[in-house]
Amino acid sequence: MYAIEFETKTIDGMIPIPKQYTEINDDESIRVIILKEDSDKEDLKLYKDSELFQIDKKALEESLDDYKQNGDKNFVSQNEYHKQMDNYKKDLIAKYANH
Repeated sequence: MYAIEFETKTIDGMIPIPKQYTEINDDESIRVIILKEDSDKEDLKLYKDSELFQIDKKALEESLDDYKQNGDKNFVSQNEYHKQMDNYKKDLIAKYANH
């Protein structure tokens, strides 16, 4: 996986991809992350001063620390996560079905 970063403006709700990145095949899966520039700096300041920001910051720091210590060991793909959760739910149901 690799990342491409570019700035653009939407046109009728569509995001034009610059020509230099059009080598992506029509059937290829891609992940798109959209970052919208916030023109209201006051909202950002309020968020940074909020308790929610401190919680988000702490959670991010803990995740980064875990990744630094354990690498990919504790991280799974979304598909693997869903499989693990399904198995966990099945185990719980089986465990408590007899009580």
